Amino acid sequence: MDSEKVIRKLQKRIGKEQALKNVHQRRLTEAQLYIRQLESNQEKLLQEKNKQEEQLLRLDAYYQQQLLVKQVETIWQEFQRKLTIELLLADQSQELASAVLETEVSKLKEQIYQWIKLTLPLN
Repeated sequence: MDSEKVIRKLQKRIGKEQALKNVHQRRLTEAQLYIRQLESNQEKLLQEKNKQEEQLLRLDAYYQQQLLVKQVETIWQEFQRKLTIELLLADQSQELASAVLETEVSKLKEQIYQWIKLTLPLN
């Protein structure tokens, strides 16, 4: 009878240990699932960050393009103003007007070239 009591006590103890093992196994499984979810969320956040950075780069490129257009328009308007003044001040002969026009066009080309050279990065 003593051996039966010992066996029952051991079986109860084994049952408790098995139940405890099952609880720990379930918690481990839940923790692993939680870790996988966090890793998945981290990947999604990284992808979103990359998308936002790409969008910022596109917006910056668009801004730089618009800035370039605005500055070229300003140079063009200044050219037109100077040319009009020069033509009004110049003798009305066609040769002189043509020379003034050629000079102003050359100045405009040089201004645009210098501005582009300073503004746009060389790759």
